[in-house]
Amino acid sequence: MKLGSLFKTCIFIVVTGVSVTTHAKNFTVQKLSNQAYVLTKHWSDTSKANMGVVVGDDGILLINTMMQDDVESLESTLRTISPLPVKYVINSNWDTYNHQANAHFAKKGATIIGQKNLQYRPVYTQLLFDDELRLKIGKEEVVAYTTDAHSFAHINVQLNKANVIFMTDSFRND
Repeated sequence: MKLGSLFKTCIFIVVTGVSVTTHAKNFTVQKLSNQAYVLTKHWSDTSKANMGVVVGDDGILLINTMMQDDVESLESTLRTISPLPVKYVINSNWDTYNHQANAHFAKKGATIIGQKNLQYRPVYTQLLFDDELRLKIGKEEVVAYTTDAHSFAHINVQLNKANVIFMTDSFRND
């Protein structure tokens, strides 16, 4: 895969969104591929954040969990994508709005994953990695890797088959 092509895909998603869009209470769902989605949480017209969803054969990978107060709406939105349970959560960094519902999903059986430096922050995790983590979720190869970005323990999450990178705060347009 060429870096230029991958970067164009990332920019396209960040700037324009992609094809199928549905709405559930305060979330917008954009389908990126047969397995990959972007959920955008809308707190207000000017305040929002993206999450990633990868649907596998036996469960869902969720990239960030957002706020505890939004967990019912999040789960309802996830059910519009797939009836499968959340099997893995990957946290992109320690920002509160990215991880506050981790314990909720862990109680339901999900494995909570983050970069090893999250151990120094008040973030609920179960599995920590150093520089890179690879997971196979259905037909999608997921690669989470450390970046020197916006915050401590920051990672990007690349979906090789979908040709997408969830950059969280690595790319900002403000």
